[in-house]
Amino acid sequence: MKVFGKSCWTSRVPTLYNTDAMLKPIITIEYCHECMYLKPALEAAQKILESYADRVEAITLKPGHDGVFRVTSNDILIIQMGDEGLPNAETVAQAVRGFLEGEQSQ
Repeated sequence: MKVFGKSCWTSRVPTLYNTDAMLKPIITIEYCHECMYLKPALEAAQKILESYADRVEAITLKPGHDGVFRVTSNDILIIQMGDEGLPNAETVAQAVRGFLEGEQSQ
């Protein structure tokens, strides 16, 4: 495989993964598809990527049910819908920022 005209092989050992990327968290947004929460989930994902694309490996969207709207990373809860209702994209991004800052200090 060639990337920008150069081979991926280095010293005859293939580069199979990016070790820097392994340190970046994967953010999962689980949303209730029956409740039509896809649009807020997409808006939250877009806001996270616009703000922190260099600090996350990926964002995954996971369809759920029973009114769920939950943002996690590695089974660690970042934010979820509470009594105040569905969090907006800015609130989700702020929660992710707090999570990322906590990850850096460890």
